[in-house]
Amino acid sequence: MAMERGTTGDQPGWMCAALLGVGGRFALVVAGEDRWRRDPGCVFVPLELPGGVFPMDTSPESAIAALGERWFGRPLRLVPAPVTYGPSAAHAIDRLPPRDPPAPLILLERIAPGDPAHGGAGRRVTVALFHATLNEDAAIAPCGPGAGLLLLSWQALRQVVRGLPLAELLARDDVSLQPRPGVALPAETLIYLTGEYGERMLLRVAAKYGASALGKDT
Repeated sequence: MAMERGTTGDQPGWMCAALLGVGGRFALVVAGEDRWRRDPGCVFVPLELPGGVFPMDTSPESAIAALGERWFGRPLRLVPAPVTYGPSAAHAIDRLPPRDPPAPLILLERIAPGDPAHGGAGRRVTVALFHATLNEDAAIAPCGPGAGLLLLSWQALRQVVRGLPLAELLARDDVSLQPRPGVALPAETLIYLTGEYGERMLLRVAAKYGASALGKDT
């Protein structure tokens, strides 16, 4: 299953991400060097959920399996959420009406940049975040273009919304780093959480409805 490189072009696409719990922690991707921003004394490094953009006719199950292969080196299995959260007409964060299976945990829309070749107008793109799981005997390893994986508890994830030095983050007992072979993060790395795939919405859901809304891995 091929993923698109972006959200522009003739094929609209939709954005899919996986929330994978491993031993009570969530697995997030440390962005590759092409996305780092170097300032004097600090290197800003994005942290995000494993995600990608897929053609509209891609099933959620196929998308989640492909994300596992891309970021973890093995396929993931989609686990439908008992409740879907997202913005509604009444509230910025709400429990949404039941959906056709498989139900995502988070469902929202974001504005994607337009394609300059087609007028440059932005357009709405659906973002769906699904629970995912591995086979019982499987282990994950960092793959793809990222610099590695960070495994964080819910509490640690809250700390990186505005940025946290990597050394301070790794001093916690509930955080571990799996760097991709051959990649070394600078000593002055500052990790910050993006909102590309609903990461910040995820934290807002937990703040409103409790961490148990994120699933058993919290």
